Amino acid sequence: MKSKKSFSKKILLILCLCLLAATCIGCAEKLDTSVKVRSSSTADYTISAGMDDEMLKALADMSETTTDAIIQTQKDGGYTYTTETIDGVLFHVFTKSGTKAKFSKIENELKELGYTNVCMKKDYFYATYTASDLSTGDSNMTTTEGFDYSDFTYYQKISVQLNSKVKRTNGKINSTNKRCVTWTHNNHEKSKNFYASTSGTKKNARIRNLRNGKTYKIGKAGKKIKIANASYAARIQLNGKTIKNGKVIKKAGTYTLSIWNKSGKFSTIKFTITK
Repeated sequence: MKSKKSFSKKILLILCLCLLAATCIGCAEKLDTSVKVRSSSTADYTISAGMDDEMLKALADMSETTTDAIIQTQKDGGYTYTTETIDGVLFHVFTKSGTKAKFSKIENELKELGYTNVCMKKDYFYATYTASDLSTGDSNMTTTEGFDYSDFTYYQKISVQLNSKVKRTNGKINSTNKRCVTWTHNNHEKSKNFYASTSGTKKNARIRNLRNGKTYKIGKAGKKIKIANASYAARIQLNGKTIKNGKVIKKAGTYTLSIWNKSGKFSTIKFTITK
């Protein structure tokens, strides 16, 4: 039998989509996310993931347990459990919320639900979601290749309210509260980026001296990261840690450098440093 911790880590897709191709016909899922900035470093949030009877039973079968046990495990992990009917389909919904939570906590909660490239700030939001891609930060699970999505119902809605008026986004800005943006996503097979920014800039930061897939010598002074137009970046990270332009790498290894731009563009490269 699976441990309780294994259920709580990946409440919905990451635990069960890998087996749906063989076990589910006519499954349905839903994912709702709401974030409201409260201060320069905190926000209120509510995230909920739901699955229909077919999906819940498939997860129970895979885990050699019961649906009641899965529901109880999610409750023990801090989720509330409710049921909801959409278009005649009954969903088992697991919800977690928090008030005045640190942005870092919200980012981690979103990552546990399958979001990637997450960046939450008072004046910027970015996240990527690919329901059919199970590659995550702490898992090597594969995609659901061969799964027939034609009989799969999928609902996703995101709402984010930033600290001031949103000027750039690929979502829908609230006509009254122009700080709030909403997105809907119903295509299960396609990756979706969600971004909103209070900056109106179209310019982007770019990496000057490193290229994806390349190998570089570390040298005596180390390898310095050079970013052009760094002021247009909302965040720059090296191996998941936020850095500033000019960071010097002093150890050999494989690195991932990611840039979230205020314009809404996200870019990432992987490179290797050798002695």
